[in-house]
Amino acid sequence: MSVINCKAMIKPPMSNEIVKTIGASGLPLREQVTMPLPVSFCEEKCQHQFLYSDHCPVNLMGRDLLCKLGINITCGRTGLTVIHEEEEEEGEQLMLMSEGCDSYYAWDVDDEVPNIARVFSMAKTHWGHEGSFMSEAGLHCTSHFSPLTRDLHYEKQWLCDTLQNESVQCEGIYCSSDFCALGVNLTPAQKELYLFEDSTPHVSLAKSDRVEWVDTGIWMKCLVDATDWEMRPDGSTYSPSTLTSCYPLSWGTPTERGVHGVDQVSFSTNIMLLSEDSPLLRGVPECLWARDKYDFGRIKGAEPMVVTPKDTRRPSRAQYPLSKEAIAGITPVHASLLANGAVIPYPESPCNTPILPVRKPSGDWRFVQDLRPVNDAVFARAPVVPNVTTLLGAVPPTAEWFSVIDLTNAFFSIPVAPESQFWFAFTFLGKRFTWTVAPMGYVESAAISSAALAQNLEGFIPHEGSTLIQYVDDLLLCSSSVETCETDTRALLIFLAENGHKVSKKK
Repeated sequence: MSVINCKAMIKPPMSNEIVKTIGASGLPLREQVTMPLPVSFCEEKCQHQFLYSDHCPVNLMGRDLLCKLGINITCGRTGLTVIHEEEEEEGEQLMLMSEGCDSYYAWDVDDEVPNIARVFSMAKTHWGHEGSFMSEAGLHCTSHFSPLTRDLHYEKQWLCDTLQNESVQCEGIYCSSDFCALGVNLTPAQKELYLFEDSTPHVSLAKSDRVEWVDTGIWMKCLVDATDWEMRPDGSTYSPSTLTSCYPLSWGTPTERGVHGVDQVSFSTNIMLLSEDSPLLRGVPECLWARDKYDFGRIKGAEPMVVTPKDTRRPSRAQYPLSKEAIAGITPVHASLLANGAVIPYPESPCNTPILPVRKPSGDWRFVQDLRPVNDAVFARAPVVPNVTTLLGAVPPTAEWFSVIDLTNAFFSIPVAPESQFWFAFTFLGKRFTWTVAPMGYVESAAISSAALAQNLEGFIPHEGSTLIQYVDDLLLCSSSVETCETDTRALLIFLAENGHKVSKKK
């Protein structure tokens, strides 16, 4: 994340976001994040949030801002070259996701309520700009945002206080050149659950490509603070200071309280990849290539994972309501996991932990399960966390050519012992299922799969002397020449196929 040193700028407007960081001292810190600040580079202009830190000695432009501005840094024999790409080149992209998951809590609007089509019709009439409209199934009024993880203290009140036939009252359609949203009047009880200080209750309808959805709340707060609203003959009002019009609308809509997840950081960068018909891939067994993004292998010789409980506790947490959009998004994911055997029906399990579907920026959905109650109830192996600095130190100084292989669903390549499968049960569409493979979110999954992979890779010896480095489920092959790199990469792919691994051919 990009950083502004506290001494370099008088304290800018701050958001309520807190980010956990670890600096050179190795000590964990909690630091604030700014509100979106204007950034300009050449002719590029955007809004961006920064970490505001007095522990970082200099300002840092992180990969998040580099990608947003289209800046490439290339390493060569003569040093570093900085290139500003005005247009994104064609080709594959490597999506880099942070491990954490932000959560937000919202009153979700029922997309089948009367007059929802009329609301969108009015919005499209009054907001005549190029941009993106929220889907009818995605309408919501956010009450609270929790960075990195779920706010369990807030969640307890949020779900326990759930009312039958709860609704929110929308008043007015607000339109500017960048935003279109509904104002929301909350009841006194609802206001107690609304924790934003730099925003005001609203339902986002549309935005231009120049801004992000998260900026809507800040804009709405400016409208509430504006004092120059003028009445117009057609019954609408206009604020010259904010260049915003408000069109009359009174709409009470039924809602459900929802808990949502979203990837906290996502960005992409161009990377050169082998084409799928590259001569290098000829002769590599077809069984290596994943059929789809939910396909997985079985590491040859891997021992099934056995759960060791601390006591007689068997965690059971009820599944909270999911929005119709989340259910629709996660249904094909669940169907694929079921078809591939990663999950199976398990109605008799005494355990249950809630699932939290997460929508990716691409529009796809990720299956996330809150296994923290299970993690607290078991004895976990001490995780072996690779030190990135040590790993980079293992790269030979003579290495000039590199090959990167990303194993597909590496956690799933470790089976769960049948007697331990009940621990990972969850409920979807009123039925209980469980995992037959090491699930994401379980405290031991990373350590066990990484150790099993490392043990398996001990059997691979690069014929041409390349160096193989493993970081969790990513493999880096370091070679001194292009010929050596190609030969050993092909040998590694064949070894992986013979030992039960799966690799995405597109990557």
